[in-house]
Amino acid sequence: MALEELHKLFRSDQKPKSQQLLTLEKYFPYFDKELRKTGVTKQLLWQEYYAKHPDGFKLSQFRYWYNEWTKEVLPVMHFTHKAGDKLFIDFTGKKLVIVDRHTGELQDLEVFECVLGSSQYTYVEACASQKKEDFIQYVENSSATVSLQLVATPLSKTKVTTKI
Repeated sequence: MALEELHKLFRSDQKPKSQQLLTLEKYFPYFDKELRKTGVTKQLLWQEYYAKHPDGFKLSQFRYWYNEWTKEVLPVMHFTHKAGDKLFIDFTGKKLVIVDRHTGELQDLEVFECVLGSSQYTYVEACASQKKEDFIQYVENSSATVSLQLVATPLSKTKVTTKI
């Protein structure tokens, strides 16, 4: 069964879409792809769209319709986490660049991050490398910090649902 037929079955009470909206929706797959690039924002994409279609939607409606489209096309899976149960750990993709104030030398640093699933408490540390020994040290540092936070903040026994 085609996607359009499914939409007719479940959304029969909807009004037909305007030509203006149909024109905008043609751009959404392109916008979705562009938004995955560093530095690209919905504001920039709207400016690009509005330059081509001056009679098109303004920014607030552009964002509204794009968000509606993503709800249909890009479903979200919800996870339920028990308080204090999981710690999600990773290095960011981009390195952090710092300048040594004495020598002026640029130094690339890795960025280690971890997040508690339930509370979304976040720990971030700039570090020299992703070597196994260093990684173990970063996890220990984060565990000590997270443990202090957990002692300072009482955990509820309720489950929290987060979107990923």
